[in-house]
Amino acid sequence: MKYCTAFTLIRKLDEFKENLKDIDISEADKKRNGAYSVALEQLEAVLDSRMDMEEIAHPDNVLRNIMMLAHLDKTDATTKK
Repeated sequence: MKYCTAFTLIRKLDEFKENLKDIDISEADKKRNGAYSVALEQLEAVLDSRMDMEEIAHPDNVLRNIMMLAHLDKTDATTKK
């Protein structure tokens, strides 16, 4: 894996962890058909070195897709009253 790709993925993982603080995981999990549960398991696997960073870069990876959608779910959670 190239350095710039790894750096970008690490930055996106950090952004994802920050976005999780403002998201109601149970509501978002219902909205995304359980993808948040899978993404959180994959996040823990990456942080514990049980999963390679290259697996995240695959277009069909659940964690990658949820990281891209997390900012939308954060916006939904903060604008709804």
